[in-house]
Amino acid sequence: MIAVAFSFIAGVVALHQCSSLPDPVWLFPVFFVGVFGFKYPKLRYFSWFLFGYLWAYIFSCYVLSDRLDPSLEGTNLIVTGRVMGLPSYFDRGVRFGFEIDEILGVPGDQVAAKVRISWYSASAKVETGDRWRLELRLKRPHGNFNDAGFDYEKWLYLNRYRATGYVKASKNNELLSRESRWYQPNRWRQKVAVQIDEALPGSGMRGLIKALVIGVRDEISAEQWRTLRSTGTAHLIAISGLHIGLVAGFGFFIFKSGWARFGSMNVAPPVIGAVGSIAFATFYAALAGFSLPTQRALIMVLVVMGGVLCQRKLVAMRSIAIALFLIVLLDPLAVLSAGFWLSFAAVGVIAYVVSGRIGASRGWLGSVRIPMVTAVGLVPLLLLYFQQFSLIAPITNLFAIPVVGLVVVPASLLGTGLLFCLPDIGHAILRFAELVLRFVWIALDWMSKTSYADWSLPQPPIWVLFVAIFGIAILFMPKGLPARWLGLVALLPLCFPGSNRPEFGTAKFTLLDVGQGLAAVVQTHQHSLVFDTGARFSETFDMGSAVIIPFLRKQGIKQIDLLVISHGDNDHIGGARSLAKELEISQIYTSVPSQITWAPAKVCRAGQVWRWDGVEFRVLSPIRFLNGEENENSCVLQVMAAYGDRLLLTGDIESKAESVLVNVYGEKLQSRYLVVPHHGSNTSSTAAFLDVVGAEYGMVSAGYKNRYKFPRQRVLDRLIGSGVKVLNTADYGAIQVNLGELSAESWPLLFRKVNRRYFHFYSD
Repeated sequence: MIAVAFSFIAGVVALHQCSSLPDPVWLFPVFFVGVFGFKYPKLRYFSWFLFGYLWAYIFSCYVLSDRLDPSLEGTNLIVTGRVMGLPSYFDRGVRFGFEIDEILGVPGDQVAAKVRISWYSASAKVETGDRWRLELRLKRPHGNFNDAGFDYEKWLYLNRYRATGYVKASKNNELLSRESRWYQPNRWRQKVAVQIDEALPGSGMRGLIKALVIGVRDEISAEQWRTLRSTGTAHLIAISGLHIGLVAGFGFFIFKSGWARFGSMNVAPPVIGAVGSIAFATFYAALAGFSLPTQRALIMVLVVMGGVLCQRKLVAMRSIAIALFLIVLLDPLAVLSAGFWLSFAAVGVIAYVVSGRIGASRGWLGSVRIPMVTAVGLVPLLLLYFQQFSLIAPITNLFAIPVVGLVVVPASLLGTGLLFCLPDIGHAILRFAELVLRFVWIALDWMSKTSYADWSLPQPPIWVLFVAIFGIAILFMPKGLPARWLGLVALLPLCFPGSNRPEFGTAKFTLLDVGQGLAAVVQTHQHSLVFDTGARFSETFDMGSAVIIPFLRKQGIKQIDLLVISHGDNDHIGGARSLAKELEISQIYTSVPSQITWAPAKVCRAGQVWRWDGVEFRVLSPIRFLNGEENENSCVLQVMAAYGDRLLLTGDIESKAESVLVNVYGEKLQSRYLVVPHHGSNTSSTAAFLDVVGAEYGMVSAGYKNRYKFPRQRVLDRLIGSGVKVLNTADYGAIQVNLGELSAESWPLLFRKVNRRYFHFYSD
């Protein structure tokens, strides 16, 4: 069974690596080859691989069938449908899933069945299960596409959202019906959320309690997330294997003990305990909205308790293999989730450690060893997905897991349940859970601020990960086995990754995809410069933390030598504060030093010149400050590498500043690469400026279907007419070029074209 499960899963994983789905013409030949292979034992596992590939293909085609027709993007659509899931309220409105029944006046085959909607300044209360008629503006799933950071398009695909959009202010918006059915779990969850709000008003732990009880994590602050990541305890807040397992174990103990004391011996107490375990786990999973992690954990409980009901002893690894197979069979998209691999890797490590084959320790020493080895065992995957891991995770989990799992979670669930029948007792128990969690949080917060809390490393190559996994397996083998220390040797490549820094005299430039805004990174052999930081959208979300920091972490950059903020617009300065919180910034240049109150900053002026590792940097503007015209005062930076290869970063300058630059510098403005001024607005990129610059490539940083309609068609025509090849981050994601390299590698690397999968947006 173990080999069958892994062969099937390997086929599913192989399908998800495709940049586009294979032609259906290959479907039947692959199927017949798979069937033929079952006749030969040596080909049986290859057949399971092919069936996994085919099953993932069929499932993916089904999910993608509900595409939004491109012709409907950006148009006002009147739709009817039902609110799905739990609406998420934020400072500017509410966000929710919406299942469309009908788009009025549009054929059914053009309908995107499930969409994710934002309703800004919503005047009406939105509840799960409501039926609405809404006027929407939709677009196909599209998110920022970079070499690191959150993959929003993959998340939308995993959650079956086939379009995103927002509600237009319109008289067509009308609540058609408000249904309240007892069997709708999301109705329970919404009522529970309201009760917790009333029981814990103003509590800083309320968001964490909600996450533990109903799986809603919207109210967890950015600072709290930072603490959880640094201490390696973020898994405690996700209702997944740990919490479902604890609740299932509690149900097993209660029902088994109760039946043994008061029940009939015609039915074995463990069987009744298994029934209670499944009931408790299912109820808790429903309370969490049957999210993907809870579904995986529930299937694992069903497999284990199914063995108890059938009175069959299941070997740990066999149970894991069966659970893996069932989960992937029911949802082939599960393998796209980092949580899927992390949760099963953790279970696998624990099973490996406690099995008799490796001499697990007993008593308190064993309880200490499990979080230690789990933390070490997950390091390769944590580096693969997040490029960091917590050095103090074994210590923090040693006290956090039992306190949260055995005290906070049971008390929170019990207190929440009693709020509906015995509110006074429920309030008291819930406040007790909040008090215990507060003490745990004080310890976690203090430990997260230590300099050694976590360790960031560049993403290692795949072969290094496999060597590290092999080393961990050797390290955790029985004590009697000689040379177990060789496992530590296999871990060394993780700690000393190879450098991918540019050679002396060259520079690597990356125009990051931050939507409607600008953020770029210039790397030389030993230095790093960040030019602008994208927008800030709320107190908890900005492009600095969402895009720039993950990119720098993957590149192995822990210090920014120079941060340039071209001017004070939010889409250029919004992420700067997050950068300063996470990374050391040696120096800041900006045209608006008064807006940077959290760090010392110098005014950027024409004439500032410096050299890093054989690469020259020149500030060309502002030559003189123009009163009241912030865009025109943007910092303009020219980078010159070996062989005179040049790049021009222009911020949001407009025609006046362009004219001044042409008059002052003339042919010195010539650059092979141009970051198109002001995202391609009509007020910039004048013909005279483009002629002098003579760029081969013009890179535009703009949001997909942005409200300003940047880049403007008039500007695109001028660029193309000047012989410029236009590359837009909205179409190609992040764009990377190597300055000073006279080879094919100096051509622009388009991240969306190179790294995309079949479920990603792509416009060729």
